[in-house]
Amino acid sequence: MAKFTISQTVKVVDQNSPHHDLVGSVIVVTPEKGGFFYWLRFGPSPDGGRFGEEQLQAIAHAGSTGQ
Repeated sequence: MAKFTISQTVKVVDQNSPHHDLVGSVIVVTPEKGGFFYWLRFGPSPDGGRFGEEQLQAIAHAGSTGQ
């Protein structure tokens, strides 16, 4: 089962990535040997990138109180 889902907001945490610290939206989830890869879009531009699960971290939705 994939760790992230389509439209989920995630942050690139891989310090070796040129996209480090950018926050994007998952637009495609691709199963591959040993896990999943995720295509992200950063903002309204079509620019994005392909990332492995270990390169990403989920971002909590603003306004979520957990109550």
